[in-house]
Amino acid sequence: MNTDDLPFPYRHHANAAVGWLMLRDWNSAELEMLKVPDLFAAARTVLKIQIRVYLKTGRSQQALALAETLVKRHPNDPEGWNHRSLALQNLGRIEVAYVTLLPALSRFPDHAAISYNLGCFLCQLGRTMEAVHLLACTFAVDDSSERRMRALADPDLKPLWRRLKIRAISEIPTLWFIKPCLRNQTEKDCASRLTRNNLN
Repeated sequence: MNTDDLPFPYRHHANAAVGWLMLRDWNSAELEMLKVPDLFAAARTVLKIQIRVYLKTGRSQQALALAETLVKRHPNDPEGWNHRSLALQNLGRIEVAYVTLLPALSRFPDHAAISYNLGCFLCQLGRTMEAVHLLACTFAVDDSSERRMRALADPDLKPLWRRLKIRAISEIPTLWFIKPCLRNQTEKDCASRLTRNNLN
């Protein structure tokens, strides 16, 4: 995470907080951020760190409020869009999470987490086979073993894996993902396909 929008010494606290986040120590991350004056509360770095802390500590309503601010102030930052949708998901507002994140699909064609989260939301909404198109976009951007392992272990995607009888990453066929959404296509193509499917 780039912390250049904060002056020294507060940048050091933000960097320390990022380190604690990587270690999954949310409380220590929050303690570091308490050392940053309120004057910088609207800085992009502060917003991003605080949203992640709130999401990880069950304060989804506060995370949503900050994510809304991040999207308004920095609409070209995909993390704000993603964090907002995750906060909505945590609040049980899955349909709203899906609808508000969908426009980001064409805005950020190289951000795999957006199509991935949309796929998760569709699975939670019982639209498992529609999620295939979103995962196609995800794996067209990032087809790493780590991404596949995370997807296979994700409880949000369990209905899809059960339906397709996939139990291991080796059972996830590469062409199944790459063919529907080739690398020279954009997520906008996938978004158009989804929009057409939703209208039918």
